[in-house]
Amino acid sequence: MRQHYGKMNHPELQACLKPTELIYVCKETLPIITYTPNEDCEATLIHPSTTSFPKGLCEQRILSLDQTYWIPLHMSNEWLYISPKDDIFTVLCGNDKSQMKLQGRGKLHLPPRCKGYSTHSTLYAISTIVSNNSKDDVLPLAPVDLDCCLSEQEREQLSEMSLNRPLTYILSSVEDLNIASAKIDVIQDMNQEE
Repeated sequence: MRQHYGKMNHPELQACLKPTELIYVCKETLPIITYTPNEDCEATLIHPSTTSFPKGLCEQRILSLDQTYWIPLHMSNEWLYISPKDDIFTVLCGNDKSQMKLQGRGKLHLPPRCKGYSTHSTLYAISTIVSNNSKDDVLPLAPVDLDCCLSEQEREQLSEMSLNRPLTYILSSVEDLNIASAKIDVIQDMNQEE
C-alpha cells in the first residue's frame, strides 16, 4: 500500500480468485480510497511512512501478558510475537534442532515442514509438497497360494483387481518423538544449570 487501498472483510476476501498462495484477484465491488495520513487507523498503521503509533486515531486496549503472544501472518510461515519475559523457542526441521531466545517483540519465520515450540505454544510451518503420482507403485511379486481359500469367481476378480493407487505410509509419531527428545534436552540443560 502506497497511495490507494481498499478494505474488505474475510468473506469478501474468500470470494476473490486466488491464482497463487499470496495473490488475490477480486471484483471491483469495494471503493478504492486514497491514503491520507492519520485519517484511518488501519491504513496509517500499515503504511510504510508510519514510524510511531498514531495516538488518538486508533482505539487502544491494555492486555496483561503472562506468556508469549503469537500473531500469525497469513500464508507466510511467519508470526509476530510479543514476549513479556525471555522465552526459549526450539525449531525442529527433520533431524536438525536449533534454539533461540525470544525477547520483547519481533517477527519469526519457520522454514517449510518445520515446527517450533516455546513454553506454551507449538507453531507449524505451512508445507507445500509436490509429488509425482503418475507412476504406479511397484509391488514385489510374492508367491501366495490362494487356491486353498478362494472360489474360481473370487480368483478371477482378484486377478482383475487394479492396484494403481499410490501407497500411503503414515509415520506421524516420529515428529512427536523429535519434539519429546528436544524437550528432554531442554529439561536436562535446566537441571545442569541448577
